[in-house]
Amino acid sequence: MLSSVVYKHLAQSPENEVDLARSYCLAVARSYWKSFRLKTGVSWTIRRYSGLVIGLPPDLRKEAYGDALRLSQMAPDDAGYQLAIQYLKLLPTTYRSQNGVYYTPIKIAERMIADAADRGVDFQTARAIDPASGGSAFLGPLCRVMRKEGLSDQALVDDLCSRLTGFEIDPFAAWLSQFVVDCELAMIAPTALKPPLIVHQCDALQVSNRFFGTYDYVIGNPPYGRIPADDVPVERYGDIVSGAPNLYQLFYKLAFLLANDHGVVHLLTPTGFLGGQYFRALRAYLEAHASAVSFDFFVRRTKVFDEVQQELVISLFDKSQSTKSTDVRSIDVAPDGALSLTPIGTVHLTWSRNLLHLS
Repeated sequence: MLSSVVYKHLAQSPENEVDLARSYCLAVARSYWKSFRLKTGVSWTIRRYSGLVIGLPPDLRKEAYGDALRLSQMAPDDAGYQLAIQYLKLLPTTYRSQNGVYYTPIKIAERMIADAADRGVDFQTARAIDPASGGSAFLGPLCRVMRKEGLSDQALVDDLCSRLTGFEIDPFAAWLSQFVVDCELAMIAPTALKPPLIVHQCDALQVSNRFFGTYDYVIGNPPYGRIPADDVPVERYGDIVSGAPNLYQLFYKLAFLLANDHGVVHLLTPTGFLGGQYFRALRAYLEAHASAVSFDFFVRRTKVFDEVQQELVISLFDKSQSTKSTDVRSIDVAPDGALSLTPIGTVHLTWSRNLLHLS
């Protein structure tokens, strides 16, 4: 979708690459919103982005308009995902790797949410959170499944915004997450007032403990990558760190802190936490605080995240269950993004100090 014109400008301004990437994607979003308002009849104005905005030259403004026209043919969450992927591709590689930024395809997000519903999560009443909302792959679909029938537009928006939360550290990604939510709500409740913010731009690992024990469902694709041990907030996460810490390791504990006593934690992460010395403290914590309901292992190292090779697993934990019976499946992603799941079996877990055994 991105043309050589965009990359040419990025190459010419390496010192402003992040700000230019954000400014370009913001221009696309603004053009998209103009056509979206005509389509829905919604009266809301697009939210203000408070970060630095660089004025675009005419050729980039033209490219942004063309991208917005293409996105206008898509559903809001698909358009939001494509815009998020645009943003990622425009960011410097070093920025992406340092912040562990990889956005989840919509079909995977929808599959995870459907599985959670099958496992008993009642989305008509549940409070849900994505603590690393990125391109809003999860928040958009959650708006649809959490929607209650029979409510007025305003009551619908009020209800959804009281039960759905997102955290995101990247200021533009946080704005984009909220933008996708706004588009979803505009589609289903066009006569309501402009919704309050549900996406908090913050360091999720440092959030106030007032959020803890609040949510029935915690879902996400947390950032991953090694971080210096000195960067770990020891008071909150020291008990699950052994050796070289990884970002997603900390987000696992955060997810459990956010979930209430009957909550479900549903994360897409690398498989590394299931074995090895560095994750032994995390495994002990998981064993003590929840039951592993299912593991879905991806068949391929590629085709999940854009331009990323990684062994991945979707893990679902229930804090209210004591059973040791765990479903294991393989999941494959076709070139068109379609998913196929193959049951492998039901196993009993043996959590040892150093390794998770499937027996």
